Amino acid sequence: MVSMLARVGSCSQSTLKESLSAQPNLDGRLTDCLTRLVVLGVLLRSSEGRFSIDWASGLSVGQILTDAKGRCVFRNEEGNEYPVSQRQARRVLPGDRVLCRLQQRGRSRSFAVAVVIVLAPAAALSLGHFEARPEGGVVTSNGHWQTEDVRILPGDTLGARTGRMVWVERLSHPFYENQVTGRIVKVIEDMGPVGRLIEGLIERHGLPIDAYELTPALLEAFDQKRLQPADPQRVDLTSLPFVTIDGENAKDFDDALYCRIDKDRFLLDVAIADVSFWVEAGDALDLDARTRGNSVYLADRVLPMLPERLSNDLCSLRPNEDRLAFICRMEINDQGEVVSSEFFEATICSVARLTYREVDLFLSGANESGACERRAVQENLRALESLSRSLLVRRHLRGSVDFEFPESKYRFDAQGWIDTCWTEPRGVSTHIVEEAMLAANVCAAEALAHRVGSAGMYRIHEPPDPEDIRGLRKVLGLFGVKLSGGKAPSSRDLSHCLSTIRKKGEGFQGLQTLILRCMAQARYTAQPHAHFALGFAAYTHFTSPIRRYPDLIVHRLLKDRLGLSRLGSLALSERELEETAAHCSRTERAAESAERDAIASLKAQWMGKHLGEVFDAQISSVTSFGLFVTLRSVPIEGLVHISTLGEDYFEFDPVLLTLSGRRTGERFRLGDSISVKAAAADVDLARIDFIRNAKPTAVGRGRKKVRPRSR
Repeated sequence: MVSMLARVGSCSQSTLKESLSAQPNLDGRLTDCLTRLVVLGVLLRSSEGRFSIDWASGLSVGQILTDAKGRCVFRNEEGNEYPVSQRQARRVLPGDRVLCRLQQRGRSRSFAVAVVIVLAPAAALSLGHFEARPEGGVVTSNGHWQTEDVRILPGDTLGARTGRMVWVERLSHPFYENQVTGRIVKVIEDMGPVGRLIEGLIERHGLPIDAYELTPALLEAFDQKRLQPADPQRVDLTSLPFVTIDGENAKDFDDALYCRIDKDRFLLDVAIADVSFWVEAGDALDLDARTRGNSVYLADRVLPMLPERLSNDLCSLRPNEDRLAFICRMEINDQGEVVSSEFFEATICSVARLTYREVDLFLSGANESGACERRAVQENLRALESLSRSLLVRRHLRGSVDFEFPESKYRFDAQGWIDTCWTEPRGVSTHIVEEAMLAANVCAAEALAHRVGSAGMYRIHEPPDPEDIRGLRKVLGLFGVKLSGGKAPSSRDLSHCLSTIRKKGEGFQGLQTLILRCMAQARYTAQPHAHFALGFAAYTHFTSPIRRYPDLIVHRLLKDRLGLSRLGSLALSERELEETAAHCSRTERAAESAERDAIASLKAQWMGKHLGEVFDAQISSVTSFGLFVTLRSVPIEGLVHISTLGEDYFEFDPVLLTLSGRRTGERFRLGDSISVKAAAADVDLARIDFIRNAKPTAVGRGRKKVRPRSR
């Protein structure tokens, strides 16, 4: 029955409503399972012996989650959330996919949630603190509402001592057993508060806790590959002055660039680490990389998709070392149009490992020493700079939507907390790398899409929702900005709108954020579609196979279709590609969320050292309960609650996104400047609270206080 329900749980409710409409002759075991579901109240049985799902009884499929305040909630497939009582919460785990019955409480709008069955249990690993006992020990969860301890048998403690933070693998589930049992799989060594914070984020977002361990046999296979004679099909480009351009702390170098100018055209080589040479499709290392989906960059560590032996050594395009690469060679005219492109395997030797700062200093004329002192490197950089300008102009003419957010920078202390934070404008070096990578990604997508059988791995971005555009247009009207294109503006319309806002200057940052929130979320898919924001008819990810699994798939597909694969056809069906695309989209969102939460918590700790200080800020968002503001001096965001705005009654306009004082007429809108004082900071909740730094306006004597209304 459980396995049947697991299959049920993987379907949507609309699919489930039709799943029992045509029923063949049922064997005895299946009939028994269905009968038990009738007893549970999940199914109905007709007089003819046919079964159907009793959706009228308030059944709903969804997931168990933890809200911002650490409470247990049930979120159904429509996105609605319902609080779960403490009694019911003891029977489930965060991440469980469940079938629940929603029962309305009397005439109120609230619902009581009763968990009927767990359709798909959450990940088996969880984080907690160990307490040794004569019979083994128990692990107490760090969760706010998960109160059940996990019992550990004597042989499964992994030598943990009382008080240690541990990762435990649950061997049973609280829905089926009163006492959950498990075994310890990792003991966390002594670490500071930042380490414990990051471990909690890893658990919350379901991230992997350990890197794949390379076996001696696999290490020996790597050595044999490294020492084997050069493949005659692999082109020797070691004489070309390729350079890598990355951040100061980068250790894995996916890409290297070489460009030269020939009369009125650019010849650009984008060299990408040839990960597919080292990681064979379908082996244990490949399956682990697929499960991870991508690398995750947290505050004090990196959770790599590949073992460091590959990511930081064999695959990494380190300077002055011969490395295997997959090349995208492009011929580009002076108008930024790619005239031709080809892909081939090569061996390169990067001549310099450059940082963004070094390149910016050289191109601005401030510094020509160090890694940029070689003439060949300088000529390469000047050609790349000229090419990036042409590519950028052409991309803007195509209607690419570019958001100009300053880059946040952080310096950390010895404990891992933020010591200093600031913002910097994006330099020329950033544009050089971005434009080269975009051009290579487009060529890779076109090479996949134009060959027999267009199923592959593509990166798509859909147009904004018309309803969101309608609301955006009204807010823009407050600033005298027009958005063309009617209900379905093109990317060129939005790009022109952003350009108009930049010229106005006032409130640009807030309006830019508002436009960004209207955009759909990019994702992977097996079929080529347009990328709305970039303005490309087809787009994919080709340039980071060390960090992203979809890029590795694209390399394999290109090699397969170009006849470069030495292992025969990749033979991935469209269904398999679509499943991989959906999986990698999910792992990408989890990684982004974890990275964002880590920085937000560290920002809260930094702000905790500055409570009571006054800052100039800009309103970045307006809600019914207050204002979200961004400080001008440092990249810190926080909430100014409506109760601290002054002794007036502020009403929220959800259409124009404003808060207006009912008595004084004072109005707060997106982009306005405001002086705030740091009032509170919570590291666990990653929350920062400000209060308005202004003398409150007195309310007239005898005036009746009325609760703020929402229109």
